[in-house]
Amino acid sequence: MKQVIVGVYDLGYQKIQLILREGTGADWQTLPKNGDVSQMSIGVDRGIWSQIFRSLMHESLELSIFLCHCRYYQNNDVSDGNDLYMMVMDHGQFGQVSAQAAEFICACQNDLSRAWKAWHRPPKKKPAKKRKAK
Repeated sequence: MKQVIVGVYDLGYQKIQLILREGTGADWQTLPKNGDVSQMSIGVDRGIWSQIFRSLMHESLELSIFLCHCRYYQNNDVSDGNDLYMMVMDHGQFGQVSAQAAEFICACQNDLSRAWKAWHRPPKKKPAKKRKAK
């Protein structure tokens, strides 16, 4: 799977490696397989920037909620769906979540925009080789 590392940015007290990848949707991992910093990946196969930004905002808020211990999983469900989370917080926690996500988004959005545009840029054509005259 093709992917591009955009950079590493702070979300609260965590370092998050932001990745663009083939596909759609987005996700994050706090314990990635390689053991490095936490990762957030965003699929780029949607051609509209607002959908990429919406995924960035969604995952940033959700990860911040998780890091602030305000996200709960319904563990007695056998469907193992990814929509079984419940978020509960007071106004102070909401302020903390919003601040963390906003700082992360502000720090990475320009780099993400450049990487997204580069991903969708058509490859440059190689100039034709000139033939030697006989």
